[in-house]
Amino acid sequence: MSSPQFIGRQPIIDHTGELIAYDLFYDIPTNEDESQISPMIASVINTFCIHNILGDVQGFIKIDDTFLMSGIIYSVPKQLFILSLSDAITLDQEHYERIRELQGLGYRFALHDISYIQAKALKRLTSLFPMLSYLKIDIKNLTEEYMSKLKKLLKPYPLKLIATNVNTQEEYAIAQSVGFPYVEGYYFSEPITVEHQSVDSKLLTVIRLYNMLTSSATTTEELTMTFESNPELTIQLLQYINSSAFSLRIKISSINQVLTLLGRKPLSQWLLLLMYGKHINHSPTQSLLMHMVSRRTALMKGFYKLLIPRATSDEMGEAFFVGVMSLSSAVMSMPLRLILKDMHLSEDVIAALLEHKGVLGELLDIVEAIERFNIEKIQIFIQHHNLSPTAVLQLISSTALSSQELD
Repeated sequence: MSSPQFIGRQPIIDHTGELIAYDLFYDIPTNEDESQISPMIASVINTFCIHNILGDVQGFIKIDDTFLMSGIIYSVPKQLFILSLSDAITLDQEHYERIRELQGLGYRFALHDISYIQAKALKRLTSLFPMLSYLKIDIKNLTEEYMSKLKKLLKPYPLKLIATNVNTQEEYAIAQSVGFPYVEGYYFSEPITVEHQSVDSKLLTVIRLYNMLTSSATTTEELTMTFESNPELTIQLLQYINSSAFSLRIKISSINQVLTLLGRKPLSQWLLLLMYGKHINHSPTQSLLMHMVSRRTALMKGFYKLLIPRATSDEMGEAFFVGVMSLSSAVMSMPLRLILKDMHLSEDVIAALLEHKGVLGELLDIVEAIERFNIEKIQIFIQHHNLSPTAVLQLISSTALSSQELD
């Protein structure tokens, strides 16, 4: 290929929030025909660090009949990938025999992105059902009547159903109510807000300390006194600074030492993550959300550096802050305006978070486009800022499983 291809992923989750697999997406340039899918898949497998993309779970990878019948398919690691067939695939006896052969070798198959209006089309594929492990169905316009008919059709087969395009809490409720054991999408990043909720005292303490750390008018003595008047925060900070992540030769035993060693900016960033930690119940769903927060901060800082190579530490800190706080409403189940109202923030940061305005707002937009695999938006961004597509691709790939110290 003359230009690098982007790869995206969406999590597939069960109702406990456990990550089951990722659905992988890759772009086919508009000037290429469908016959380019085979080399595209080969490029994805050979070019990207698959561990960075998948972690410890499997990935669904879409294939067409050309790839199914090609010799390249035997190079797909069967322990890492589930082969996802299009419902529009043309299957003859030779195709069925290839699927049976691959199934016998340990490959697993899925039928993907079936929509409500394609119910009749499913019947012509019933002979394929014994060889499938998963059936993926678009949640849009789904009805209980359709699900009832579908379950009757599928009853003889041990197929697991996955609802796709589940990106809001309302869509998740529908998928759960009609009996999907698995869902695909980013519904967990949407906030469930509670009316008239107030900011709790612990969060206010963290916000107050954050404001003090970012204010040049605050003395070290004032910071030390504020920490020491909050023993729980002091203990957590000392545990953090003495953890193996720092590999310190001496044990730190005072807030003064921490301020000298860490500096104010890293300490303020630790407080932001602590703010999240106080609202995390360590469920699988919220662990996924924290991975999402972590990747956003890495992408925000990475893109800021690409746009402004000589960015100051203060500017990079603002990019980090926007990345962290952009999902705070989902983590804390509170309106974002309420969370931000007691924080002393620049107008640029507030505009970025609440209105997606300015450079930081534009970066937040592109990070969300990457999560949703909006290739058109990514390409427009690259062209507008005259960025290297390869550099952008490397950034996206390197941050796929980035993590921060959250405890």
